[in-house]
Amino acid sequence: MKKLIFTIFLIFGLTQLNLGQDMMGNTDHNKLSRTFVLTAGYGITAATTDYPTIKLGSQFNGSIEYNFPSTSNVTFGVRLFGARGAFSGKGATGFTKEFKTPFHNIGFGPQITFQLSDNVYTTFSVGASYFKFYPKDIN
Repeated sequence: MKKLIFTIFLIFGLTQLNLGQDMMGNTDHNKLSRTFVLTAGYGITAATTDYPTIKLGSQFNGSIEYNFPSTSNVTFGVRLFGARGAFSGKGATGFTKEFKTPFHNIGFGPQITFQLSDNVYTTFSVGASYFKFYPKDIN
C-alpha cells in the first residue's frame, strides 16, 4: 500500500512539474532574438599555386554571433569569426621542393537573418578580416 501511495504521489508530482512548464515560450519575438550562436567547423584546403602537385591541407574555423532583439521575421546581428589551417604543395624544381604554409584569419561584421519557416533561417553577412600566413618549406 505504501508503494502504491508513493507511486501515485510521484506520478502526480512529476505531472505537475511537466504541466507547470511553459512549453510555447514567449512567441511575440523571433526565436533567434537576443541569442548567441556558436559555430565550429573543419575543412580541407587545396592551394592553387605554381607547384605542380596540390597537397590537401586542413582548416578549423569558428564564429560567435549575437542577434539583436526582433519581433519580425528579420533579425540583425554581429559576428566575430576566425580560422586556422595550412596550405600545402610539392613538386617544384627550385630550391623549395615541398611547402606547408600555416595561416590564420580573424574578422568581424554585421549580418542579417531571415526566418523562412519555424525552424529554417538563412543568414547573409559581410565583414572585414585580417589574414596572415607564414610561408615555410617542409624542411
